[in-house]
Amino acid sequence: MRKMLLLLMLFGVALAPNGMLAGEGSSTGAAQVLSHSKQTEFREGLAEYFAHYRANTTEEKQLSVNVTGRKSVAKAALFSAVLPGSGEFYGGSYLKGAAFLVIEAAALFGHFHFQSRGNDLEDRFRADANRFWNEDAYWDWISVISGKDRNDLDALRAYESATFSHFLPKQKNQQYYENIGKYDQFVVGWQDFREDVLHGDVAGLTLEDYRSGFYNGADLTTISGERNIYVDIRRDANDNFQRATNMVTIAIFNHLISAFDAGLTVKRHNRKLFTARLRMEGLVRGNELVPAMGVGVTW
Repeated sequence: MRKMLLLLMLFGVALAPNGMLAGEGSSTGAAQVLSHSKQTEFREGLAEYFAHYRANTTEEKQLSVNVTGRKSVAKAALFSAVLPGSGEFYGGSYLKGAAFLVIEAAALFGHFHFQSRGNDLEDRFRADANRFWNEDAYWDWISVISGKDRNDLDALRAYESATFSHFLPKQKNQQYYENIGKYDQFVVGWQDFREDVLHGDVAGLTLEDYRSGFYNGADLTTISGERNIYVDIRRDANDNFQRATNMVTIAIFNHLISAFDAGLTVKRHNRKLFTARLRMEGLVRGNELVPAMGVGVTW
């Protein structure tokens, strides 16, 4: 504190007009003030002190002023990662922000629309399967062609696994509903096939009849309209589920692309800005201490 007061006093003396130091207009004051040569010696000493101070001081007092407002790249990316387009709005790119937001809304709407449509179709094809496909009739047929006891379901399942490439799951799960429509071995379970082709009689059937296409030609997919309708509905349901999944994929990429773009947008925004730095320092000019203000500009 004392050093600072001393410097302020010296600073004032150094800047004082010569007339004030010399007592201009007063004959008695001349003996009480420094002579001109002493003033010069004093100022040279003061200048030497400040030159030494500046040479040995690395700290520079600065005042930084953000003139127009730089923005955070990380914050912009985070905004758009959470809600696509919001980072672009933050960076001042409103048109792109609106575009990303519209894509997000469309993807979400599409997902829920196709998922709902798929669920409705799934309920429909499951209801059709439960109505038109008879599991008991299928096991009746397996019993006839295998010669196994109809009541011994374990033996029938063992024969099924050993003879055919696919099996009927015990639970009515996704694979159950897929198999009964997709594979020919389950055609006997469809009501119209039993009534129109077999005329309700499976007693005389053999495995060779099935394999040879004796039922009604080699292409069993053409002899059960109920099965064909079921397959079409199920395919339509799966297509809608796939579209719903695609909408989720679009939404994910929209988040990632928008986050990346928001970062670039803010970077471009910041490049257009400049920052001014103000600093105060003392300069020595001609053995005079001159207060100065420095201005630095970066962009």
